Amino acid sequence: MQRRILSILLTLALSFGLLALAPVTASAAGTYTITFDANGGNMSPTNTIVKTVTEGGSVSGPSASKTYTLTYNTGGSVDPPASKIVTFTCAHWNTAANGSGERRVYPNTTYTPTQSETLYARWVNPAMGELPTRTRAGYTLTGWFTAATGGTQVTSATELTGNTTIYARWAPATYTVTLSQGGGTGGTTSVTATYGEPMPTPIELPTWKYHLFKGYGLWDDGARKIYYTAEGASAANWDRTASTTLYAYWEQTPYPWRTITVVGGVAGSEETVMDQIVTIRANVPSRNVFVKWTTDSPGVTFADERSPETTFVMPDNDVTVTATFQGGILGTHGRYQGWWAYLLFFLCFGFIWMWF
Repeated sequence: MQRRILSILLTLALSFGLLALAPVTASAAGTYTITFDANGGNMSPTNTIVKTVTEGGSVSGPSASKTYTLTYNTGGSVDPPASKIVTFTCAHWNTAANGSGERRVYPNTTYTPTQSETLYARWVNPAMGELPTRTRAGYTLTGWFTAATGGTQVTSATELTGNTTIYARWAPATYTVTLSQGGGTGGTTSVTATYGEPMPTPIELPTWKYHLFKGYGLWDDGARKIYYTAEGASAANWDRTASTTLYAYWEQTPYPWRTITVVGGVAGSEETVMDQIVTIRANVPSRNVFVKWTTDSPGVTFADERSPETTFVMPDNDVTVTATFQGGILGTHGRYQGWWAYLLFFLCFGFIWMWF
């Protein structure tokens, strides 16, 4: 009986010993966690996506996008739109947030991880793209710049590095302005005016017998607007946005026209009225010098009687002025010319008297 019990115990011990020596087989493979960080961009459903993959399996890179706002400061133009949204997509997924790490996968493609890791969206800044055309009354758009004054000009290829405002730069437009004499003759017929700036000067004025020129202008909403004064100076800045004709304004003189006679010279006009400035110029003969202007006409005062060209204010009467000259056989030698002539005469006379 004891032997039978011992045999049973020995059999049980041997069985447990064999089980302990049997090999053990693994029941499950390893897993990896891959975290995708939008890195300032946008993903759906969240900006951080976590994916779990078993060892040897593959994982796909999600798509991500980013937007910048480009704002247009038009500097006076009201044309829409005032801004645009520039959207661009993730270039690839990188092991470093600043893009200096290893590129793991492109959006919407797969790779096989070998470890758990965090991947960051890698962004490449887009170009600004097509820039708008703007209009502004009286001005021409010369370009878009990074500042209202100074700055750097940008184009459609300029890199957009964040939310940005760019500024329109304008140059005043120029227009052809025709000057209509309106009954008069002569004078400047047209000028090129710059928007917002004074009218170009000098101009030559027209004339019309028995009339006084009063300026150039036009009727604007029932009122006369003058752009040139009676003297030809600018009376206003140019404020029209098209080529325009200005018309001469005349005033019929209340004074009778008086004649101007110049002996030994010419006048700017042979007739004029009282209080007008008259310019006279001497025609100096060859081998003569001008001496001065003289006149017996009342009311004439020369601005400079010793100048070959001078002026006077026309009195209310006809005027005759005379240019006086001095000349001699020795030619032009100023006021001493006559003295040299007399000296030569006496020297010659004395030589002949001594000879005989």
